[in-house]
Amino acid sequence: MIHNTVRKLIDWLALLTVMGGLAMTLTVAYWLLFPYTPLVINGQPKVLQEEVRAGDYVLYQIDYCKYIDIPVTVKRRFVDGLVYTIPEFTTSSNHEGCRVQTVLIDVPKGLPEGDYYFYTEFVYKVNPIREIVVSVESSSFKVLNAE
Repeated sequence: MIHNTVRKLIDWLALLTVMGGLAMTLTVAYWLLFPYTPLVINGQPKVLQEEVRAGDYVLYQIDYCKYIDIPVTVKRRFVDGLVYTIPEFTTSSNHEGCRVQTVLIDVPKGLPEGDYYFYTEFVYKVNPIREIVVSVESSSFKVLNAE
């Protein structure tokens, strides 16, 4: 009788282990394969000034639709053949919906004179094992030496 009870217990534990493994496998597959669309950029972001001085600010407009209300890490770079990275930041202030937003960016004082564009990455951590990166390049603009 004890042997029979132990055997049933082992069978139940084996079944629970297999079911748990199957549930975990299906969860991971869903996380990896689900087609998340957190953000859609509508067209190329437009820089509002043709020329800016190093140390000043540059304005650009971006038209986008955000479909998931989760925090985003924004990584921006000035590109002119060489890449100048500015500090990234994480924000959760933008809610779902479509809008045109004007963005103000500080132009580093040490940025050399030249023709630039912004390369921006929006990084969304949509679940514990997956990040979605949406990247976009702005229109070009000229950086002049600081006075």
